Amino acid sequence: MTQENTLPSSKPAHFYESTKWRLLSYAIWLVLILLVAVIGMIGDAGSVSKLFSGKALSSMMQSWLITAMIIPPMVMLVVSGHLDLSVGAVAGYVGVATAFAISETGVGGWIGILIAIRTGLLIGILHGILVGGLKIHSAIVTLGTATLIRGWTLQIAEQSMFIENADSLSWLSIPTVILLLVFIIAILFIAEFTPLGKKKVSDIPTNEAWLPRLLRAAVPHTLVSLAASFAGLLLLARLQVANPNIGLGLEVKVLLPILMAGIPLGGGLVNIIGAMIASLVLGLNDMLSIISGESIPQSFSTQGFQIIFFAALGKLYFWAADKIYQKRANSK
Repeated sequence: MTQENTLPSSKPAHFYESTKWRLLSYAIWLVLILLVAVIGMIGDAGSVSKLFSGKALSSMMQSWLITAMIIPPMVMLVVSGHLDLSVGAVAGYVGVATAFAISETGVGGWIGILIAIRTGLLIGILHGILVGGLKIHSAIVTLGTATLIRGWTLQIAEQSMFIENADSLSWLSIPTVILLLVFIIAILFIAEFTPLGKKKVSDIPTNEAWLPRLLRAAVPHTLVSLAASFAGLLLLARLQVANPNIGLGLEVKVLLPILMAGIPLGGGLVNIIGAMIASLVLGLNDMLSIISGESIPQSFSTQGFQIIFFAALGKLYFWAADKIYQKRANSK
């Protein structure tokens, strides 16, 4: 007899299917994220006062908005059992393609919106078909498209391209913020009012029909690609320059806060608010590191360690929480 069958029929089979236990888990991870923020500020106490200068704070928020664009749909993607390693390449391509279009034709920044929508839809639908339809692992598919898109980007521009008219892109932050709010509200709704936020991929029947499997892959992949495309526009608007390396490392900046929020790859918890706060905390720590003079290699090493640490911690917590829940449910 399996563990699930020994539970009372009125009790959910797993802790992440219980609203009370799920909210408790969100709270636990929120405390952990705030602890990381406090430790970071204590470690760079001499730089904290410089952080809250207008210029540093504005730069941090602009950087956070770029990452925050992708986090909500990426959460939706990872809980459905998939992963997208192409977001940095997609953002870079849209940034470079928009800069090229503006410099060659002289059109306004609105052309970037069209490029972003077209790119996001094409790449996202392609990922959905290959992953959901042909059952190719999402990491392989998105790594392949990332390499392909980087090649396209290099063909467009082998060196940096500067945007002379800064005002042509400055207004892009307004529709981006609106899009971000839509993403957050939509995924919060999905997390709490549909089975997606209360299931693991292992809970999905193995004989799932072709069309539902395709949609379950295509929808989040398309949303992630669209978000990455708009993030590329924000990167271009912020830097006022596009080069083939724009968007490099964006995958790490998106996945790390998701792991910090305790969201396991494959579902069970959809702590979208926690991931957004974790992203803000990471941005805070990154800015403190820059102010205190930490080198780029040190920053990369720290991020690599954090990914491994929080992935392992999340796995351990998920296992322990389910064990405790099963024990308490069986004792009642």
